[in-house]
Amino acid sequence: MCGPAGAPLAGATLTLVDRYGRQKGLARAGADGVYELSAPDHDACTLVVSADGHRPRAVQVAAGSGPVPVDVTLVGAGGVRGTVRHPHTGRPVPDALVTLLDPHGRVVASATTAADGSYTLRDIAPGAYTLVAGGYPPVASGVALGPGGTHRLDLDLGHRTG
Repeated sequence: MCGPAGAPLAGATLTLVDRYGRQKGLARAGADGVYELSAPDHDACTLVVSADGHRPRAVQVAAGSGPVPVDVTLVGAGGVRGTVRHPHTGRPVPDALVTLLDPHGRVVASATTAADGSYTLRDIAPGAYTLVAGGYPPVASGVALGPGGTHRLDLDLGHRTG
């Protein structure tokens, strides 16, 4: 079990599911990223791997009569945070809706700004997105998120920032 840099990913949860959706095994990766699961039959299964701060992953595995090594690398999930401000006064805008869209226009995440105009969107897969803050007038900005970490993007309503 590895994280995005190839380092062992301790504590990842691994679930083995059969073709009918029944759980066949459950394990946690050790400090060295190593895990062991036993499949009671020889059918193909799906191994679902998840860990805090990472995008989950599912891989097909064929159970055999002996150990079957399966290495899985998880990509770190990132996020975006910032502050929405009024373009003329510079004051924070509370209760503004902030929406993150993928390149196909699908909503990936959304949040409402706090009293201080701040917002945070978490557990976002790496990629290119459009961030929109509702208000009068609304504003949209492109944002590219890498694996892990949180990108900061402040928005002034009515002004395109990127």
